[in-house]
Amino acid sequence: MFRTLFSILFKTVLVLGAIFAVFSLMRYLTEQRNDYIEIYNDDIPDGEYY
Repeated sequence: MFRTLFSILFKTVLVLGAIFAVFSLMRYLTEQRNDYIEIYNDDIPDGEYY
């Protein structure tokens, strides 16, 4: 009884941890990409090509 309960709890924690890891990784990659886009946009002078 206690063994199966612990197994279910362990699997739940494992799944939640995996979801959290994927979510934080996606957020980290999005932040990196946004920083890169901002730097790239700063390199382009405003209105000189129009």
